Amino acid sequence: MIDVSALDSGVLVGGERRLPAPRLLPDNDVLIMLRNKGLPYDEIAAMYGVTRGAVYLRLQQARAVKPRARHTDTLPWRVAMRHQHATPAKLLRDLGRLREGKPIPIHRQRRVQNWTQDLKARGLVVCYRPDFGPNPASPRTGGFHYTRRRPGDHEYIRLECDHDLPPKK
Repeated sequence: MIDVSALDSGVLVGGERRLPAPRLLPDNDVLIMLRNKGLPYDEIAAMYGVTRGAVYLRLQQARAVKPRARHTDTLPWRVAMRHQHATPAKLLRDLGRLREGKPIPIHRQRRVQNWTQDLKARGLVVCYRPDFGPNPASPRTGGFHYTRRRPGDHEYIRLECDHDLPPKK
């Protein structure tokens, strides 16, 4: 049987008591104060010898970070990691930012505008299927593809793409 009193001051590993790892980050109040002063996660991490992710995680646990924008109206699918940076994914996220009134660089605004005009002019919408191979919409990783617009499609996307094939040229 394990001696429970030993667990109060450390951890038993192979019958040997080990102290918990030292806390490298300060209390949540200090982290929140540093963020409110405008320090980026990288600088806070460097101050305490931890990773940027450790700082973000601690602030997230303290409910002191804003939730990330999801743009589910323009990018409604659960997108595989390998497809996160495909051109249609980036353009749909930027479209969502614009619709929310968030600022994006002018060159990206123009790119979204040109892309959406092209989709409309060609009568196409974006579909996403994780198993779809490389194609003109996503030549490196696949996943996203363009298909002919049909009744019931959203403005630039089709939600259900199970049996769609991209349009022939």
